[in-house]
Amino acid sequence: MEIYNDGWKDFEQFCPYKKETLLESFKMMETIMDEKLIWFAYVNGEPASFVVIIPDANQMIKGFNGKLGLIEKLKFVYKRWVGVNRMRAIVMGTKQAYQKHGLESALFIKLKEYVLPLNQYDELELSWVGDFNDKMLSIHQATGATFGKRHLTMRKIFS
Repeated sequence: MEIYNDGWKDFEQFCPYKKETLLESFKMMETIMDEKLIWFAYVNGEPASFVVIIPDANQMIKGFNGKLGLIEKLKFVYKRWVGVNRMRAIVMGTKQAYQKHGLESALFIKLKEYVLPLNQYDELELSWVGDFNDKMLSIHQATGATFGKRHLTMRKIFS
C-alpha cells in the first residue's frame, strides 16, 4: 500500500489505497492467488517496488458456461489449477525515489527465472497499460514483451 500510494500519487485522478480496501481485495482474490507470484524489491531494507500477479481466472472457469452452481464450485475447488498456464499482472508500483532504476524490469526478469522452471506458466499478460503511461511502456520494451492488444485512450473534455 505504501509503495503503491507513493508511486502512483502524481497520476491524474489517483485515489490512495486504504488498508481496509487492500485487505478486502486480497480476501476476494485469495482462492486464486499463487503466493509464488507476488514479488517485492527492497532497497537497503526498505520496500521499494512490487508486482502482484495472479493465475488467469478465465482459464479456471472456462468450461462453466457462465454458471456457478454447486457442480461448478466443486470443479473449481478440485481442478482450479488444471490447464492454467497464463498469468496476469494486476497491479504493480515503485516508490518515486526508486523509479527509473530498473527495479520493475528486475522483478520481471527474476520472476521469469523462477517461474519458467516450474513448467506451469508460459505466458504473462501485463493487463491494461494506458498509452499515456510511458513508465509501463518502457518496462514492456526492457523485458522484451510483445503486445497482444493495443488500446487507445481517448478523452473528450465537456465544458
